[in-house]
Amino acid sequence: MTVQRPVEPRLPGILFLTDRDADVLPLIAVGLGDKEIGTILSLSPMTVSTYVRSLLRKLGAANRAELVAHAFTAGVLVAAAQGQPPVWSGVRSLGRQW
Repeated sequence: MTVQRPVEPRLPGILFLTDRDADVLPLIAVGLGDKEIGTILSLSPMTVSTYVRSLLRKLGAANRAELVAHAFTAGVLVAAAQGQPPVWSGVRSLGRQW
């Protein structure tokens, strides 16, 4: 899959998203809580909570719903086929692609 990075990101925080952010954000988008995300990623719920807070800060969101909306708006998450969870778009920190 070829993904082009936006020339000028709409949300400057997307430039600083980490690999773990890429793991956590799609799981937030499908409505999972910290405990469920932690189980899937083999992390403690407290660690997941830290990642969520970091994502909220980086994308300037007040809550999880706003976080997901910002991620779609910025092109960080893209909708997958109907009935499938959203996927990471390939936009990465330092211009790397997934």
